[in-house]
Amino acid sequence: MSERGITVHARSLTSHTSVVILAAGMGTRLSSTIPKVLVEVAGRPILRRQVDLLLEWFPSEAITLVVGYKKELVMELFPEMAFAYNEGYAKTNTARSLLKGMGRVRAGHCLWMNGDVVFEEAVLEMLLETAADSERSTMLVDTKPCGEEEVKYTLDLMGRITSVSKTVTDGVGEALGMNIVLEQDMPTLIDSLTKCGQTDYFEAAIQSHIDAGGIWLPADRGDRFCVEIDFPEDLTAAETAMRARDELDVAAV
Repeated sequence: MSERGITVHARSLTSHTSVVILAAGMGTRLSSTIPKVLVEVAGRPILRRQVDLLLEWFPSEAITLVVGYKKELVMELFPEMAFAYNEGYAKTNTARSLLKGMGRVRAGHCLWMNGDVVFEEAVLEMLLETAADSERSTMLVDTKPCGEEEVKYTLDLMGRITSVSKTVTDGVGEALGMNIVLEQDMPTLIDSLTKCGQTDYFEAAIQSHIDAGGIWLPADRGDRFCVEIDFPEDLTAAETAMRARDELDVAAV
């Protein structure tokens, strides 16, 4: 595993962290016939990019992929990974998939992400360091105007997240689909997930946790590259950014 630039505190966090990737979705807005996580960005499937990067920080046995739509395609590509199956993928949403994945987490913290997020390594490093330094559950975000489809968030005067959902008004920016919940918050979050409706996003469980007194902090990506692939224009932006970064990596070798 890589130790590039990461603090001792954050490295300690990763040694007690499981990873769940939500890869059950269908990707209908991209008009794709394969799972969205297998759509290629600069020649590599989105999920392949995620897993390869995560394996620089976590052992393979710490990672669980939650599959659903055309699960065999995902499982064939990652035979070394552990899987959880959301058999209701066509009727449920990310709250149910996350609950399935967390069923494999035995102890410690949990980093989870939507399987359609394309990001550079500096984003993961910053998220881990924020959680380690603050000792708080942490949500990856950015600061920008958002539309109806983005999951938005608000903050209180102390910089803590107060609300998160697509229906938030006067949002500060977008929640980017990557979060780390610390061990002390796991029981409450799992309880909130069990109470979510079938079509709820996992942010509904985070909101319930916050409403019950839980503290979540934002980790702002700043100028680090990260985009959740919802629309063709997101795919174009990711293609451009990742191709440029891949070329830089090749040149540096």
